[in-house]
Amino acid sequence: MNIHRSKPLVAAIVAVAGSVLPAFAGITQVTSPSNLLANSTVSIGSLGSSGTIVASGSSATTSSGTSATFTSSTSLYSMEQGVNWSGNFSAGDDLLYSWGNTSITINPSELVQGAGIQIQSGTLGTYYAQFSAIDSAGNTLGSVTGSGTSTTAGDGSALYLGLLSNGYDIDKLVVQLLSPTPKLGKFSIGNIGLVEGAYSHAASGSSGGGVNSPASPAPESTSAGFLGGVSLVILGMWKRARSRKD
Repeated sequence: MNIHRSKPLVAAIVAVAGSVLPAFAGITQVTSPSNLLANSTVSIGSLGSSGTIVASGSSATTSSGTSATFTSSTSLYSMEQGVNWSGNFSAGDDLLYSWGNTSITINPSELVQGAGIQIQSGTLGTYYAQFSAIDSAGNTLGSVTGSGTSTTAGDGSALYLGLLSNGYDIDKLVVQLLSPTPKLGKFSIGNIGLVEGAYSHAASGSSGGGVNSPASPAPESTSAGFLGGVSLVILGMWKRARSRKD
């Protein structure tokens, strides 16, 4: 085949490939647990009884039988709303308290599609927090932020931050305060909801609402189907170009 005649063919192949390959994953903010539709919950209470020290690297069980590891620069503490934490989680909620850690990293035992968490500053008043998703290569897929008001109401109004990815590519989650600046290392988090691999999530609207539905047993087969289609298109174009040349 003449190399000059092949240039239009190459350009056409690139155009076709670009039009059918799936987009890279992105992160969407979810504003409430009802919109996240988690299918698993990380039980903070399984880290230890209220008032005990939780060493960095400790693992908690989940309602689905998996686990999640919690790491920080120093130890954490197990708390309970209404017992040794007078904040605005719901009464009896198990909590994990950070005293001097600027962030807590949560590492589920399997890749997840989404997660949601409540967080409260240890300082009364307005606070800002961030929840980030990290992939298995250590890259930040995206972050969501929000503001809350820290009170002693015990009414479940602690700030909720949720996020969803386009695929099952979230390896770790990082939660941290952004303000108030003098107290960044003092905050508590509650139980974490996860969207694990048994389900897929179809988000709709800016609030991140949607429904969960059974996913393919092999999510990667979607990409394989696209690539297979591209191969057939390229083969057909090559054969037509070859016949014109002959």
